[in-house]
Amino acid sequence: MTKHYFLAFLLALCFNLSSAQQEIWGTVANGGQYGYGYIFRSDANGGNLTIMHHFSGIDGYSPGALLALSDNKLYGVTTSGGQIGTAIDYTYSSGVMYEYDMTTNAFTILKEFTGTNTDLPGVMPMGDGRKGLTEVSPGIIYSNIRMGNSDRVFSYNTQTNTFASIGVLPEFIGGSGSNTWGMRLAGSLYKADDGFLYGSTHERSQCPVAVPMTGSIVKINPANGAITIPYIAPCASLEQGDRFNSDFVTYNGELYGTTRQGGTTNNGAIYSYKPSTNTYTKRHDFMGGLMGKQSAYMVKAQNGKFYGTAAAGLPQANLPGGGGILYEFDPATNTFTKKYDFLIETSWIMEVGIYPSALIAGSNGKLYGTTQNGIYEYDIATGTILPKGRFPIEFGAAYSFPSLTSVCRKPSYVPTPFLAVPTCEGASFSHDLQSDNTESVTWYHNNVADTSQTGTTLSFASLTEADAGTWRAELINECGVTQAQPITIIIASQPEVIANDATLETLAFAESYQWINCDTNEDIPGATDAIFQPEANGNFAVITTTGTCIITSECFAFTTMSIDNPKLNDSIFIFPNPVQDELYLNTNEVVLAGEIHTMLGQCILIFSTEKTNVSALPGGTYLVSATTEKGIWRGKFVKQ
Repeated sequence: MTKHYFLAFLLALCFNLSSAQQEIWGTVANGGQYGYGYIFRSDANGGNLTIMHHFSGIDGYSPGALLALSDNKLYGVTTSGGQIGTAIDYTYSSGVMYEYDMTTNAFTILKEFTGTNTDLPGVMPMGDGRKGLTEVSPGIIYSNIRMGNSDRVFSYNTQTNTFASIGVLPEFIGGSGSNTWGMRLAGSLYKADDGFLYGSTHERSQCPVAVPMTGSIVKINPANGAITIPYIAPCASLEQGDRFNSDFVTYNGELYGTTRQGGTTNNGAIYSYKPSTNTYTKRHDFMGGLMGKQSAYMVKAQNGKFYGTAAAGLPQANLPGGGGILYEFDPATNTFTKKYDFLIETSWIMEVGIYPSALIAGSNGKLYGTTQNGIYEYDIATGTILPKGRFPIEFGAAYSFPSLTSVCRKPSYVPTPFLAVPTCEGASFSHDLQSDNTESVTWYHNNVADTSQTGTTLSFASLTEADAGTWRAELINECGVTQAQPITIIIASQPEVIANDATLETLAFAESYQWINCDTNEDIPGATDAIFQPEANGNFAVITTTGTCIITSECFAFTTMSIDNPKLNDSIFIFPNPVQDELYLNTNEVVLAGEIHTMLGQCILIFSTEKTNVSALPGGTYLVSATTEKGIWRGKFVKQ
């Protein structure tokens, strides 16, 4: 390959972009910066492979396949690793469950698994690139951990961040002199049309031999957590298939799967299971050699046919056992067709590579899988296969157990730290949601659609009072709808001042207030609340500050103090101030009546003695007035 064509090839790999919302994410069980595996993403066509998170051991080791939910978050488990394990070798640690936010790229450990957890004892979730998570209902995930000899099935609620045990798979006794054997799921659970969950075990069941290795099908009722074993592979013969894989695909009401062993030549088989009749049917025998063996699982393509990969295949120089095959199985006709032999060629990283593992059906009708080199694309219509994203060689060549997950990302945006924005009338305003995968948007103003705002940026050249209120955006793309965080625009206007008994107040919303004496044009010290109690008659105004807007009210002529006797100011005072329990009125005057008011003017306490118990009042500032024979005295105190 010449340098010119090599550059063009690299550009095709790196810049063959697809829609922003369709992506492929995956994991590699080891390698990476620390050698404990990593999470990667690529475009929908497998290009632009980028590592998003390196597992350090303390946050997990040997991750399984990811589960993508509609909240634009990924969920996964690791077989080992975690803080509970040793800092030297995380191999024997107990594993973790984690969340990865695709919008913020935040990685969060949700649970560390140990046998001593009182709420959920068990260890070793389904890592090593395998599928181990299933969304049973919106926001409810099922998975499994090892508990003794068998598996414990548990649930996780993404809304409440709570875990719960569903149940433990039963144990079986082997033949004479054998130990008690447990059952472990071979992969993720599958929710069938009948509402039940189905999985399979690839070894250990109730057979009268020393080491019972045949598989079984597990059924779980998510309504009550009941676990049953409706089907166990025959003990006398392995011809129908042995060591089941999980991860079913469906056709005509039946679940289709593969076995690692068994069948006519003991190279595995394709089978179907019909839940309604508890019927098992072998559909195809893997013949080994050129026709493959030990298939992992199958995926259903848009054409209705199943596709999978298997070991063996065409013998090659330095690889006599073959590098694996890609096959097609038509459930309508039970027809098996080998589609491709994975070739060792020159072992160059930019080739498709050998040893296929993960396989998914892409949103564009093509298949995407992994080899030890990276992601490849298989075009079902043309039968062509191309290398796509490559695993980075700087992190070592141990690309074991890769996984792939197809992601359809709903519109994402960057939340704002503020919920209310105060600003001036006539000012410009712009609020960018910073969404790069929105196809259409509808803005709602006080829950009424506003067609004048058409983009992901809420924008006004000159705000008016009519623009005030709550705005929210409904973001839409082919993957779904996202309701953006609402934002309230508060437009400051000239504050109005009203009199309330012995106080002045303004109902204007503002970030800060300052009352002034209009006669002297000076600030009144301490008068920085929405309510102000003048000490004498006069002309007063309030200055409100909202964002960059500073607005002064009209001056208000306050004359209420005309009924008061100014001489009382020197003959009456209250103490202590601030007060906790007992408030005393120190005076030689005869008090006819007394009242305590909130700062909003509400009368909450009436007294007629020099001592008043205020211990029941909430902390804050209060107004007090005393009617005497010489007039009305007014004051203020603080309740601690």
